[in-house]
Parts: sequence; C-alpha cells; structure tokens
Amino acid sequence: MTEGGNPVWLVIPSTKRATTGTTWSVYPEAIVYVHRSEASAYAERDPATHAIDRGLTPIRNAILDAAPVGSWVVMLDDDITKVGHFTNAHRVVHWSGREHLDRYLALMSYAEAGGYDLCGEAPTKNPLNYRHGYSTTTFVEGHCMMCRVTEMRFDEATVVKEDYDYLLQLVAAGRGTLRADYLFSAYNYHTKAGGCFDYRTLAVERAAFEYMMRKWGDWLTPKTGKANTPYEFTINRAAIARDLGRA
Repeated sequence: MTEGGNPVWLVIPSTKRATTGTTWSVYPEAIVYVHRSEASAYAERDPATHAIDRGLTPIRNAILDAAPVGSWVVMLDDDITKVGHFTNAHRVVHWSGREHLDRYLALMSYAEAGGYDLCGEAPTKNPLNYRHGYSTTTFVEGHCMMCRVTEMRFDEATVVKEDYDYLLQLVAAGRGTLRADYLFSAYNYHTKAGGCFDYRTLAVERAAFEYMMRKWGDWLTPKTGKANTPYEFTINRAAIARDLGRA
C-alpha cells in the first residue's frame, strides 16, 4: 500500500498467539513479527512471519528501524476481531479489513498534511464518539497505531504503557497526534491468553506507572476510583498546553 507516494507497512507484533490470534483474519495482508523463539509456531500458520531477536516492545522499534523514513507503519495488536465506524449514536457499520484500511489511508493523509506523525483510533467504543470527528493531543491506543517513521522510537524501559510514552514524545517534539474518534477496532486483550495478558500483572503495571509518572510528571494524571486497575492515568492536556506555551 502507499499513501501520498510513501509506502505503508501493515504489521502485527505478536507473542504467544500463533493459533489464537485473530487480526490476520481481518487483515490477511498484514505481516506478523514475533520473537525468534516463537518463529516455528507462527510459521505453521504463515511461513512469511518475520522473526526478530528482540522482545515485544523492542519489536515495535525493530519494525520502525526497518521501514524507510517518511513511510507509515500501521501497527495492529494480534487480537482484533472486527472493525468499523460510528455513523450516529445507535448504528455501527462494520467493514472488511480492506474497507477499513481505506479509512486509515485517508486518516494518514490528513495527518501528514497537518504535520502529525501519529494517528489512530479512540480507546473507547462509545457510539457517541461519532460526534467528535477528529481530535488532537489525545491518547491513541496501541492496539492500532499509525506511525510516520522518523527518528522517534518506543521507550524499551517498559513493556506496557509504551503507547502513552511514544505519543508524549511526539507531543513534546511539537508534532502531536491525530485521532479519528468515529473509527473503532474491537479486541479482547484483557481476556485472551497470550500477548500482554500473560505478562500484564499488577507488579508490571505498577512499575510502568511509576516510571511514566517520573518521566512525564503532571502531563499524566492518575485515575482514581478503579480498584481493579489502579495503575492508570490520563493525559493532562492543560499541563501540556502550559508547558508548550499553547492556549
């Protein structure tokens, strides 16, 4: 695929879901990247699977390292089951992956024209999101990240919340993000074995939370009132605007 003459890489970083992953059924043209220790299991499904001697977060960087500067990389989690968009508060339209990719290509074109190096979807699947259209300086969840390849890379110091960090690096560099709030992808990483489900313990979440709070300070605001997932935060747009001198 191409966007604006630049190549677009459609990739799925994956781990421990050789037989249970679902995204490649939605996007059969996507290339799967795994750690070399899992290569044989994934190759039984797809001999074209790419094996890398790096872990899951570093795999994201390995993909960016391999892609040409200026190209776009669409990184998809391995547990996406369906895709679509909201047309009004009550109706959801589902497309095939190919039809959804057409919307992604348009989104990447808008992002490039606006000087954004990251775009994607809202983390929630609220049908009322259709009213928002597009938003900037907001969270783009890692299940679907469209990254324009620059010098920016994921912070390998943490295995979770790396999507927040990547976004904030871009915001700090004055590039920001573009999010299509009416698009969505359904996935179930909280319950499907493999992937981050196998290593996303409270201890891991806490370590990542504390690391991110030290790194970004009040650009992140801890969430309260969620006892089952205590180590969460939101992006503090007011603090970012204050520090970057924006209204």
